[in-house]
Amino acid sequence: MKRVILLILAFASVTLVSCNKAIDEVNDMPESGNTTFSVSIADTKTSLDGTFVKWADGDKIRIYGYSESGNDNKVYNIKSGAGTRSAVFENTEDPIGEYDQYFAVYPADTKYNLRAASLPDKLEIDSAFDLTGQTAVQNGFDPGFALMLAQANSEKQLVFKYGVGFIKLTIPFENVTAVSVSGSQQWTCKRPVYDADGTFSKANSGTNEVTASGTFVKGSSYYLLAPARGTSFGTITVKYTIGEATEEFTGSVSKSIENGKIFDLGTPWAERTPALDVLKATINNVPAEGGSNLTIENAYSLRYCNDSDVTVTTDGSVVTAATISGGTITYSINANSGADAKVGYIYLQLGENEEQTITVNQLGTESTVTKESHEWDFSSFTDEQMTAITGLEADTKATAGQVWNFGDGLTMVTNGSSKWNNQTINGNAYKWVATGGKYGSSQKYFSFTTESTGVVSVLYASGKENTPRALTIKVNSDETTDTQNVSGSTDDLKTVTFTTSAKGTIMLYSKDENVRIFSIEYEEN
Repeated sequence: MKRVILLILAFASVTLVSCNKAIDEVNDMPESGNTTFSVSIADTKTSLDGTFVKWADGDKIRIYGYSESGNDNKVYNIKSGAGTRSAVFENTEDPIGEYDQYFAVYPADTKYNLRAASLPDKLEIDSAFDLTGQTAVQNGFDPGFALMLAQANSEKQLVFKYGVGFIKLTIPFENVTAVSVSGSQQWTCKRPVYDADGTFSKANSGTNEVTASGTFVKGSSYYLLAPARGTSFGTITVKYTIGEATEEFTGSVSKSIENGKIFDLGTPWAERTPALDVLKATINNVPAEGGSNLTIENAYSLRYCNDSDVTVTTDGSVVTAATISGGTITYSINANSGADAKVGYIYLQLGENEEQTITVNQLGTESTVTKESHEWDFSSFTDEQMTAITGLEADTKATAGQVWNFGDGLTMVTNGSSKWNNQTINGNAYKWVATGGKYGSSQKYFSFTTESTGVVSVLYASGKENTPRALTIKVNSDETTDTQNVSGSTDDLKTVTFTTSAKGTIMLYSKDENVRIFSIEYEEN
């Protein structure tokens, strides 16, 4: 009645390694109401310790009893054996009764409930089987997603089989906070169905992505659980979220995920290109008296490089010196005793990349203060520019988490349905970018920052089909929705203005569904 199963963790990259699922045996049920189940494990389970898998404190299994006259299920908690491969599970308060057949599911989470109508021939998960949202576990996996199924034999022994496979990958970067693995083929499923012995049978619906988030350590391995359908990945994409940026790596893999087996991706496509982005290309209204240690905060961002990799120079006559640190530029500028304004420059260059310029407009003794203003008119971009900005051809859906940078500080974070397109309305040719979805749910939104209060004007049309949609602006933590929805006709363009009462981050999105945005303008009060 004891089981010893070895989990092999050392294997070649892009190789499937069998982990023959744990044979979790159940002792003959006691006459006192089936209060305890003794089980031992031999395969990937709840926690990894070297090459062995052991039960953990807090583990629970759900026992199902089935007879033609009815069925029931009860949760059993681990009583003893945590930290070992053999354990006892107990329910003394409300144990399962006597039934013709017994089944078990791990974990005992409600999302893994069996659909009673499918018993005893099929084991169907009676809820959405969503494997996004896993928690990163160094050299392990999130036990809450490690679905296992079992059917008792005539001796009332349970033999568990995995309902998932394991994608192993080694983290190539520092500061990774999330990982996504997806395939061009539909290789995961929402409501999987298994034969009574736990063998995968079919999926009612499917997606192609699994995700995990948390703290990832460079050089360490992590396992993402994926429902196993025996189908090929096709083209596989691995995305790493590093700070606020997302890096995507794509490659072709001919293997497939199978129940209870590990697919080792190794260190996927770990090539990175250092990048420098200037976020504030123009600085206005610098005082005529000049000064040293003046600062420009959030002036630039770096990816996969450090400040020491950037060469900083100035024009030397107006702006005399500049340094950078953590996104802030500190500079010195000579006094301007003349009546007219002067213009100085700060130059940033990363390696052999093109030099980027920050223009510094200094007031003269009789200068008029220049108001901060921005204008993003998508119709002014060529198709080639739109493709370069978004990485997409027109009418092509974006990859979830992709960031588009339109210049002058405007960015757009997308989800899987974001896209740009051309449209002729009332004889005028426009380009538009779809936005929408409630902010905070990884949906798509525009974002830029300003050093002053002002007015945002947006030209837009309604969202999907003929249903009117409204636009929402969020300034820092305060948001306002345009209550006068544009009509359902795409020919009825609307300009809406929002007056900002504070400087800071400005976001634009639709709280319901998509809207088509054609231009955005901002002008300081």
